[in-house]
Amino acid sequence: NANGGDPITAGAAKLYFNGAANTATFTGNVIAPAATINGQINVTGTTNSNNIFAQQVTTQFDTSSFMRFHPTSTTDSGGFTNIFFGTSTLNNFGIALGGRRAGGDGVPTFQVRTHNDNVTGTEVLSINNAGIATFSGRVNADNYQVDAGGVYTTAAGNDLNLVYPANRSL
Repeated sequence: NANGGDPITAGAAKLYFNGAANTATFTGNVIAPAATINGQINVTGTTNSNNIFAQQVTTQFDTSSFMRFHPTSTTDSGGFTNIFFGTSTLNNFGIALGGRRAGGDGVPTFQVRTHNDNVTGTEVLSINNAGIATFSGRVNADNYQVDAGGVYTTAAGNDLNLVYPANRSL
């Protein structure tokens, strides 16, 4: 038939298998308690919404996550496991969020990279395992508050202006 094979029907769902093309086409709903897919999943359409439903957890965030991207091998000092949000129909335009292997021991660094027609992208935000955030470029904030004292450092030749509340002084 038009789908490339004879249907296997189970209720409202149908499976069409085309051995020559090594493809299978499903119509209707397919429910499986578990599935292993060795390859890619490509979802197309204008009304697709792919939902993942699971209970929230309070521990085991790694092994009990809603979705887990787990490398089969690692690259020391730069390996990156990520998801990508495209901003164009062309490749290499969008935002990559991911975990970077900072050294050789698996200690993670969270990174945000922007891709403007570039395969590697530009690192715009990095948060290391100690919680230290590094932004590339300028950080704009309408209001910035520090709840504890600290050291503020500026590049050589730049001014640092501090404004204290009326009841405080330097």
